[in-house]
Amino acid sequence: MIGEPVNRFRIGIIEDDPWYNQLLYHQLNTEMGFQVNAYDTAQKFFQQELTAPDLVTMDYSLPDISGEQLLKRLLATFPGLPVIVISGQRDIATAVQLIHLGATDYLAKDEYTKDLLLTRIQHAFEKDRLQQQITQLQQQLTDRHSFRAMLLGNS
Repeated sequence: MIGEPVNRFRIGIIEDDPWYNQLLYHQLNTEMGFQVNAYDTAQKFFQQELTAPDLVTMDYSLPDISGEQLLKRLLATFPGLPVIVISGQRDIATAVQLIHLGATDYLAKDEYTKDLLLTRIQHAFEKDRLQQQITQLQQQLTDRHSFRAMLLGNS
């Protein structure tokens, strides 16, 4: 429809640096057409986001919560939520730890982040789409198996 956003995906941004928060908002909303809600603290995010967004980008270093705690809370509140951590920290051990805890991806803030972010978001949404297809196909197989068992049981 005319005037409707091309991309209906909802993305939450949790970033305390005002400049970087606006940069991400502009890139994801204006340039890419996502529906975006941006927050400067985790507390504001959880107060406003009552339903799961399709994806969250989060800074690792926030004033009100550690990156590890925030990731755990996001995934406990919204199981299966794709979360991309974008941080100024370049510590590989931290990145690996967050991936093991369930982060979808980890990007260091640098001149390449903007270009990488769209690709990583597309990968996250494609992974989610494929997981939904797998779940749907598994359900169809279960339904067919149940139907076949019912037919054979009535013979």
